[in-house]
Amino acid sequence: MRNSGAKAVVGHSDDDATRVLTVTRAYLDAVDELMQKHDTALSLFNAMKGRQRETCWSLTKRRRYGRSVCTYAFVHYKLHYVCVSCRISFKRHPSNAGHTCPRCAGTLLCAGHDFAAPRRSNRKAWSVVSVVLAAGLRYEGFEPCGCGREPKFRPRTRAQVRARRVIAARTGTPLTELLGRADPLEQIR
Repeated sequence: MRNSGAKAVVGHSDDDATRVLTVTRAYLDAVDELMQKHDTALSLFNAMKGRQRETCWSLTKRRRYGRSVCTYAFVHYKLHYVCVSCRISFKRHPSNAGHTCPRCAGTLLCAGHDFAAPRRSNRKAWSVVSVVLAAGLRYEGFEPCGCGREPKFRPRTRAQVRARRVIAARTGTPLTELLGRADPLEQIR
């Protein structure tokens, strides 16, 4: 038997030893490849430390699935539901039957994934929320599928709502469209 680096086992032929060496080499090659991938992932993680966690997570998903994957595709997050008359909000899973307010038994309006409820005592802020939700807009930081990274603008003060109402009356642009713009005169100029 040739000196192939493997000890001869009594009762085994050279072909068995060759097969063992081939399997061992394949195993070591696979381990080397995994170590290189680990080093690449570790360097990407270290490079991403200063960035947002979402970006790091999307890179991990992109590496795993070979393409960009929607944020909301894997987990069904609860949505914010609002009762404007009671000035309270709840997080519930979406349903076709709708949700009712436990205080007044009215219908809850869906406010989106990223709604931040104002204090119950802040009536002015709740009036702005009611205008935005009555216009059919939702508070979303991502696109509904999760691919877009830019949060949508929503007015936060009554002055912003008032300015958009005036511009809508002057130009004939729908109020819903103007409530979604950071600069209401953006496309009019």
